[in-house]
Amino acid sequence: MKSNNPSVSQVALEKLTSSLSGELSDLFIRQCGFCCKKIDSNFTAYSICQKMSGEEAFYCSFCLRNGFNHKGKKDVLILSFRAIFAHFYYSFYLNPTADKKMWLMEINDYIEAHKKAGLTNPAFEYDDETFLWFIDFNKIGNSKKRIFVQEIYKTILNILMTFNFYENIPDMILHVFFQKYKNAIDEFYARRFRPENKFMLIPTLSNCGVQNRISSDKSRNFCINLMKYKKIIDF
Repeated sequence: MKSNNPSVSQVALEKLTSSLSGELSDLFIRQCGFCCKKIDSNFTAYSICQKMSGEEAFYCSFCLRNGFNHKGKKDVLILSFRAIFAHFYYSFYLNPTADKKMWLMEINDYIEAHKKAGLTNPAFEYDDETFLWFIDFNKIGNSKKRIFVQEIYKTILNILMTFNFYENIPDMILHVFFQKYKNAIDEFYARRFRPENKFMLIPTLSNCGVQNRISSDKSRNFCINLMKYKKIIDF
């Protein structure tokens, strides 16, 4: 009886139409050694970042572009206002029982406004993909061609003013929230101190008078990929 199973000679083999440069996959997933961004890239982008990063660590294109792969990165403080974006999103956009409603477009407008306010200070650099700010403290000090640390405080306050807390979160104790930034900035400015397990300065709204707070993890890890329309959210 003749077998219906094809023999090896009956199997047609075809060449791949795209080149994977000798790799098993053309998608590479890595984490930046400085800003901790998760990077999904093709082989070309990955190989460029890998070559520029060197052998000790891998850095994303943003950090490489801004020189955060060098020793000077020890003088760069990373901070964010993610907790505010997360509060707007989870409490005002996704929450069906919230007294106050906020559209996704409104949240994006606040994000853009805070970016515009921060970039007025040339010591501040911003990554749209992660909502992270990078402050180069090599530019801060009392010597010539450096700005006073008070200018950092002013920029932080200017950023906070863009969120219109008096209307959006009226029970917010703003000076308490600002003090979280100021205290950490003072410590970093004086001795480049970063708290253990808190490499980045991302204060939450805890102890600031805000009701219906979301979890600290959601606040600190909030990113642009989480901002989705309600219709594709599984409640």
